[in-house]
Amino acid sequence: MRERMSFKEIRAFSKEKLKENLKVLVIIEFIVVVICVGLLTWQEGIDLMFPSSILSLVMQIVIYGLLAVFFTGNVVACLGVSKGQEPKVDQVFYLFRNKTKQVLWLIVRKNIITFLIMFIIDFFGGVVYYSATNEDFPYMMTIASVLATVIVELRYFPALYLLLEGEEQVCRKAIWRGNDLMRGNYMRLMGLWISFVPWMLLGLIPCGLGVFVVAPWFQISLAVFYTDLKRKEIIKD
Repeated sequence: MRERMSFKEIRAFSKEKLKENLKVLVIIEFIVVVICVGLLTWQEGIDLMFPSSILSLVMQIVIYGLLAVFFTGNVVACLGVSKGQEPKVDQVFYLFRNKTKQVLWLIVRKNIITFLIMFIIDFFGGVVYYSATNEDFPYMMTIASVLATVIVELRYFPALYLLLEGEEQVCRKAIWRGNDLMRGNYMRLMGLWISFVPWMLLGLIPCGLGVFVVAPWFQISLAVFYTDLKRKEIIKD
């Protein structure tokens, strides 16, 4: 018995599931994007009114937390689709209706660690660059943000799914089990991410509308990847 699904198999399976539920998933994606744009616009306004202040930093953490809450609703819908369930538009507000404390704690934990890693990379990267060139690097914060997000998402990837499925009831235990599931699979997950980059770029061509189709396809693929990790865990046992 094969232990792993290939990227091609994951994408093909996810594509079929997407076709069966395209309309609702596109609506969910649209709602999430509109909310994200609104929250990020609000953040920009706060940054303009209170530049380089503690309030701005706190609000930034809160806003990114809210983004993660709505994004989790999208994950719930796509996880269900990967298992043959029909998605519902109100799943966008899943965490508001269910108030799953451990999922919320995971989101808070991820946000705090992401910001810590981001500022560490930004600080030391900026110091090294300034020492070498005597100039500030204007894109250091952007690079730090991307690297921090990648590191944290790799570290915590299966934990969210384990909590949402009820496989684990405690955030800490979900993280530990997730680490075991991901052992030897970090490069595979990065490979799956990278394999969708051309599709995301292609989705931007028709005024960005294609992203509303590619994004849920990507999310279903991540859910399938997680399910494949669990299947491999069962085979090992």
